[in-house]
Amino acid sequence: KSELRKPGYDQARESISVEVVNSTTGFSGINCVVKGEIIGENIIFEKKFRVLRGEEKVLSFSSEEFPQLVIDSPRLWWPVNKGPQNLYELKLTVSVDGVVCDSVKTKFGIREITSDTNTPDKSRVFYVNGKRLFIRGTNWIPEAMLRTSDERTYAELRYTRQSGVNLLRMWGGGIAESDYFFQVCDELGLLVWQEFWMTGDTRHPQNKIAYLGNVESTVKRIRSHPSLAYYVA
Repeated sequence: KSELRKPGYDQARESISVEVVNSTTGFSGINCVVKGEIIGENIIFEKKFRVLRGEEKVLSFSSEEFPQLVIDSPRLWWPVNKGPQNLYELKLTVSVDGVVCDSVKTKFGIREITSDTNTPDKSRVFYVNGKRLFIRGTNWIPEAMLRTSDERTYAELRYTRQSGVNLLRMWGGGIAESDYFFQVCDELGLLVWQEFWMTGDTRHPQNKIAYLGNVESTVKRIRSHPSLAYYVA
């Protein structure tokens, strides 16, 4: 997550979290080191901790604890036609006894998206990095027959950008889009209005535990993408 300084948007305070799970069955806990790096920015941080068998921990790194996570003059991410789609890359590794046992990489953008309804007709206005954005949106319905490919996804999103659209409403009809879809939206500057598999002509889910588990999993999967603008349940 990024917290940008106002009014100049000239400093970003980053906060990072990662889930660590000890899936071993031994009685003694494991001493671990999680090390993070924002690649190419000379920003490195790490934290030591202990995790018991079967335990799941959320490890957090704040800019208060790690001053190197305060980025001056950040390269901001912008929607299409408003500025460049700058992206950073974060790498996290976890080591046990000096041996790396797992790692993850993710790209992220530094930006702030807000909205309000301070208008005569209470219509919603979006702001990106403090700048008002005129929305030119359209509906996006995932391929119901699951005939998607990276090539087709990229082509359709490229055509969408060329047509002048800057926001996609992800229709909540029951199919989730791929990680690659959000990656390309990040790169092309297309904002996403994300719905959660309930439309006006569907019933509420019978298995609420499964539904809410899906919601939580999806939020964790897509929340780091700068193109994600809005959640609609």
